[in-house]
Amino acid sequence: MSIADRRRAGVNLLSCLKAAKKIMSNSEFEAANTRELAQAILEEIQSKKLPQLRDAEPGVDWDAIIAFIEKLLPLILQLLAIFGI
Repeated sequence: MSIADRRRAGVNLLSCLKAAKKIMSNSEFEAANTRELAQAILEEIQSKKLPQLRDAEPGVDWDAIIAFIEKLLPLILQLLAIFGI
């Protein structure tokens, strides 16, 4: 997965942090594992983009992007805990 793929998808530390904050503040959301949480974060980030832009990105490896978000999750969760979210 390249950095360009992540940029086209709108995935970076700040967007992941904002999406995780929104998801974690929802009391109805319960993630069974980190992959499920990473997918929810990606869906939240992608919901901000126009649907036609998402469909226009056929070369993006979504599984690799989810794996990237999973690697960021420990940092994201620590930041959320530090700021009391």
